[in-house]
Amino acid sequence: RRHAAGALRNLAAAPRRNKFHLVKHGNGSLLGALTDAARNDPDMAVRTRVLATLHNLTCADSAEILMSEPGLLDLLADFATAEKFDDGEEDELTTLAYRTLRTIEKAVSSDMSCHDDLHKVLHRVAATRNSNAQNATESPSD
Repeated sequence: RRHAAGALRNLAAAPRRNKFHLVKHGNGSLLGALTDAARNDPDMAVRTRVLATLHNLTCADSAEILMSEPGLLDLLADFATAEKFDDGEEDELTTLAYRTLRTIEKAVSSDMSCHDDLHKVLHRVAATRNSNAQNATESPSD
């Protein structure tokens, strides 16, 4: 699974026109499989590679399709607001999810139907991340 996720990550680092075809592949079945793997795979390395794939797929041509994938926006928000752990892979997941949301934000224009939903999620993510950062600075150090 790690190799397959890594291969998809590399394929997704393609020119914009190819990213559009990848997200449309199989009537969106690739996006569904990636979303499912990111949420449910027990191997954190697979999850990290899947999130890297989603990040690589994000561009102006694919953003609206990504936004329409059921559960994907919530998945990214959940990972982007996860508490920081000592495990480096958790931090990498959080960073990848947040960067993917920010990349989608840059690609979505105000006239797109998904614009308002995206901004609601981004505001929620920002508030949670700020709260987490504040709590981390207020925690007594050992």
